[in-house]
Amino acid sequence: MKYWKHLTALTALIVLLAACGSTTNEEAEPVPTEETAGEESTSPEEQQTEETDEEATEEATEETSEETTAIGERVESDNQPFSLELMDGYSLTAEEPNRDVIYFDANDAVFMRVETFSKDEADRGQTIETLQQTIQASDAEGSLMEIATPAKLPNVDMPIGYEMMIESGKVTGYVFETELHLVRATIYDSAEDMKTGDYLQMLSTFQTHE
Repeated sequence: MKYWKHLTALTALIVLLAACGSTTNEEAEPVPTEETAGEESTSPEEQQTEETDEEATEEATEETSEETTAIGERVESDNQPFSLELMDGYSLTAEEPNRDVIYFDANDAVFMRVETFSKDEADRGQTIETLQQTIQASDAEGSLMEIATPAKLPNVDMPIGYEMMIESGKVTGYVFETELHLVRATIYDSAEDMKTGDYLQMLSTFQTHE
């Protein structure tokens, strides 16, 4: 009689343990949701295609941006080793060896003189001093001011600038660097046609070569 009682108790215990084990296994297995199902449905090939499409879109955007930043046709000086983007309404011409002038076509009293010097042969300090003297020569009694506002300087390497108001308008000058050259640019503006902003944009596209 005791034997059957023990057997019955043992059977009940086995059934109970089996039920607990089944419950634990069911809880351990995650139930797929719509979110995880969507993640698993994306194959490696589809992911690669999406990444390629994104890269192509970014490249197209960059190309469009580069195209829209051009301010004019790039022209090469036949007198000095430089080129720049020349805006419509302006002309580039050689003035003398190692000196070019960019005229405003509608008023040739407005112009920018450009000079380039090899870094192997020129001194930056002396180039800046000559710029100051050139601007001051426009009006011996005028006040020469150093330009401290970055927005009034060309977007180039190591620019420094000076300006002075004169009776007929304004004279502005800059010294900056390229990889191989020092560049000095002097702008003569008139009160009727102030074009310093245009010249700044053109200088920001300045490139030199050997």
